[in-house]
Amino acid sequence: ENTDSSHRVLVFDHHHSGGRWLGMVLECTPGCEFVGHATSPDQLEAMVVESRAGVVLMNLKDTLAGDKDLLQRIKRIRPGIKIFLMEEEDSSVYHDQAGKLGAQGFISKKALTEGRTGLVEVIEGQSE
Repeated sequence: ENTDSSHRVLVFDHHHSGGRWLGMVLECTPGCEFVGHATSPDQLEAMVVESRAGVVLMNLKDTLAGDKDLLQRIKRIRPGIKIFLMEEEDSSVYHDQAGKLGAQGFISKKALTEGRTGLVEVIEGQSE
């Protein structure tokens, strides 16, 4: 069974390779448990319930191009869930867009893989 200190993280990325990559990163991240990868909004909504995820990492461009109400629906399905949007590079524009969409924040995939961003610290609000 999962420990209370481990964050259950679900990934939403239309691209299978993106989700697999994030899954591998999460499996190597102490304090995080990778609980699945959704490639469509419907699949994401179902997996949020089934996986009991506490955190969702979503591809920012997919979110902007798709269903603008998806974040709000996820928050209604699972109150208290934390949603972070991701893109390869960091940009203040991405941080602004994440806030406007109702996410807790933005995470750069590049900074995450290079170890410049600690995922657990970001989830727990101890880092930008």
